[in-house]
Amino acid sequence: MENICLDPTDASEMHEKDHVFFTHLTTELIHLLPVLPEKCTAFTTQEIYKLLQKLNRYCELGLDFPKNLKILPYDYPLNLKNLCVTAKASDDGWFGACVLLLEDENEKIGYAKRFVAHGLHKKRIKKWKQFFRDQSLSALILGKDLVENKDSLLPDFKKITKELENLEEGAEVSTNFSLYDPESLAKLNDLCQKTGHRLLLTPLQANIAKSFFPFDDFETGTDSDVLIADLRQTFDVVCETQSPSEIDDLIKIIDPKEVSYC
Repeated sequence: MENICLDPTDASEMHEKDHVFFTHLTTELIHLLPVLPEKCTAFTTQEIYKLLQKLNRYCELGLDFPKNLKILPYDYPLNLKNLCVTAKASDDGWFGACVLLLEDENEKIGYAKRFVAHGLHKKRIKKWKQFFRDQSLSALILGKDLVENKDSLLPDFKKITKELENLEEGAEVSTNFSLYDPESLAKLNDLCQKTGHRLLLTPLQANIAKSFFPFDDFETGTDSDVLIADLRQTFDVVCETQSPSEIDDLIKIIDPKEVSYC
C-alpha cells in the first residue's frame, strides 16, 4: 500500500504516489487541488465534489478542477493494481465524508479519519461500523484529531432546539455555521421556522443553502447581520472530539487486531 496517500495535509505527501484519497472536506484539500501531481489519480466523493463546485462558484475561489480528480463511489470495490478500495458513507455529521476499506493479499485495513461517534449505542450500529466489524480487520486507522482536538464546529441540535424553545417568539437568530455543512443550515432554518423565529443568513450562506435545498425558504440578511469568516482567507473546519469511552466503544464494536492513529 506504499503507492497511495490518504488525506494529505502537504503537497510533499503526494509526490511519487499513484493514488490520493480525500475522505472529507478540509482546508488542505482546497489548497492541494491546484498542486495535485499529474501522474497520480485523486479520489473524493460525489457530495464533496459537488460542495467544492458550489464553494468555488459562490466564494469566487478560482479553483480549476484537475482532470485527475475522480469520483469515488460508495459501496463499490475499486481495484487499483494490487489494492482494492471500498468506500462507505460516514453518515455521522460530516457532509460527504467517507471511510475506506483497504485490502491487499495480506491484510484488511479500515480507515476512518473523521467521524462523529456521539449517540453511538450497542443496539444501533452505523452501517460503516457494522461493515468494518464484518471484515475482521487486521488494522483500524483512526484520525488523531478525534481524540486531541477540543473544539467543534459541528452543531449540537438538541442543545440548539432547547435554546430556541426558550427564546421569545419572533426573535431573530443569526448563524456562523460552517459552509462545509449545508445540511445543518437547512436543519437550523427548519427549526427556527417551527419555533417562530427568524433565521438570518448571509447572502453567501443563503446562496449555498438554496443550491442544495431549492424548495426551502431562506431569509437573507446582510453581511453585518451575521458574523462569518471570509472564506477566501480561511476554510478552517474543526473536528469534533470524541470522548475516550466513545472511541473505546467504537473499537469494541469493530474489533480489529490492531489500532493506530494518524
